[in-house]
Amino acid sequence: MICGSEGTLGIITEATMRLQHRPKWRATASVRFDRFMKGVDAVRQIAQSPHAVLAQSINRHGHDCRHLRNRNHLGQVPEPLQGGKINHGVGASRDHATAVFIFLSLYPCLPGRASALFQFYCVGDTTGDLGKALEKWKQLKRISMEVLAEQGATVTHHHAVGRDHRYGYEQQTSPLFRQTLAAGKQFLDPNGILNPGVLIDPKEKDIGITGVSSL
Repeated sequence: MICGSEGTLGIITEATMRLQHRPKWRATASVRFDRFMKGVDAVRQIAQSPHAVLAQSINRHGHDCRHLRNRNHLGQVPEPLQGGKINHGVGASRDHATAVFIFLSLYPCLPGRASALFQFYCVGDTTGDLGKALEKWKQLKRISMEVLAEQGATVTHHHAVGRDHRYGYEQQTSPLFRQTLAAGKQFLDPNGILNPGVLIDPKEKDIGITGVSSL
């Protein structure tokens, strides 16, 4: 509980780690599901099981595009993608994705294929006024948090709630939960000095939503 409290319940000064030997035996297998949600359920069961992580290579190393040539949901893999790895493309590897040649090689593949699965929306500014950038970012941030909350997704993914995401966090948590958390905080932090305004308000202190969402 304290580890996930984002510094609102205490300060961790010591930690104990358990080291394990590297696995001696390894095996690789491919699994195909006839329906997407069956795959989702399988990944959920793996993630929630007490066993060691089995599918980390999927997240970290991606898939060789040659393995996708026979998939029928997007058709034939475009030529610029063949022979490469998906996770070396735009958005997955920050160091490589910023290179111009990566973008130029992927650009012919994006129109028509990506739009079949994704919708992209961006608020631009024809005047180039950087002073309005924060206001537009706040607009997108709030809308995105509302959509995620409506769909039952977490507003923070694997990032912290902090102050910028508190607007969406309060939509996804009940008042009873926040009051219970505040009661525990009052016991551990009676003066309310540990990250006040993050996640919740300390009891007897009305801080509200701060950060960029309040500007």
